[in-house]
Amino acid sequence: MRKIFSAFILLSPILWGQWITLPQIPDIDDFIVDTLYVNMPHDSLDSDWHTGLRVQDTRDLDTTILDIQQTDKYKVIPVDQYIALDRPLAELFTERFARDSVDFNGTLKISRLSIWYDSSPVFAKGRRLNAYTILYNENKDPVSDWIWEISVDKMRKEKEADQLGRMVAKWLDLQSKAIQNRAFNRNLYPYLFRRQLMVWTEYILLPDGFALNGHLTLDYPPDQQRKWVRGSPGIYYRKGTHHESIAIGGLDQQWYRRIRTHWVLRFSTTGRFGFNNFDKEYYSYLDYWNIVFLNLASSVSLDYRPVYHKGVYGGVGFFNSFNILPLVIDRYEFGISFSVGVILP
Repeated sequence: MRKIFSAFILLSPILWGQWITLPQIPDIDDFIVDTLYVNMPHDSLDSDWHTGLRVQDTRDLDTTILDIQQTDKYKVIPVDQYIALDRPLAELFTERFARDSVDFNGTLKISRLSIWYDSSPVFAKGRRLNAYTILYNENKDPVSDWIWEISVDKMRKEKEADQLGRMVAKWLDLQSKAIQNRAFNRNLYPYLFRRQLMVWTEYILLPDGFALNGHLTLDYPPDQQRKWVRGSPGIYYRKGTHHESIAIGGLDQQWYRRIRTHWVLRFSTTGRFGFNNFDKEYYSYLDYWNIVFLNLASSVSLDYRPVYHKGVYGGVGFFNSFNILPLVIDRYEFGISFSVGVILP
């Protein structure tokens, strides 16, 4: 009996291993990287057209990788996530050009591509695809370039991979039409394509004082667009005869429209929250809620800002605001604004 019991003890780990599989330690790559595969919309149209337009993806990434973003794996671990296609990006462009029978002999180079989430505009948050492509003829002379900024509204319950697929498909469609219709930009972008730093301050003249409104943004250049939207929460300082206010951040959004080669029309809206300071000799008593500064404002400005501008620019416009708090100052304010800023590509 003792021998049988001893044999059972010796064999039990082996028998136990046959019934239960111990968990495997995951590969370290599974913890530090992740992959999101983009679902491209299905295209059932085939074409026998053999385009003379070659496509080169000159980016540093693998040709199937669109970009790299950060995500939380298992909703806890921050990891890099590859946004990937099931085949090279250049191949998708070539197939699209063939399907659309694009008649051009030369090379299209994909130089830059960035996919990111823009949370700065209050009313226009969402995914953005920013890219830079340049077209060369058979003699390797540059014919045109394109600065792309593409977004699509996310549909209800749509997966991220499907939204990104529609965004890439829109890019393919617009690029194909631009070449086919000879919508060329002869004046090429003269700087390295990347986010550009833009800093500006509005000096606002008011009936009983002045206000300063400072902004800083880091966005991709919009110079080839007729209309664009940006968001740039800033620092607002208001100096009145018997009070002053300050607010940092806010719900800012700017709508831009290029009306001439050298001129841009800017319309801005914002909501601000901050604090007030009062002249104690003028105000003998104040309710405690008047320390809060709560304000809604809008402005319109005409800015001198040529296409591909680098350096100092300026503008002039009108400002108006509605003061919710404090209750002891004018409810409505109107003024004239002067803007001075700098753009560093």
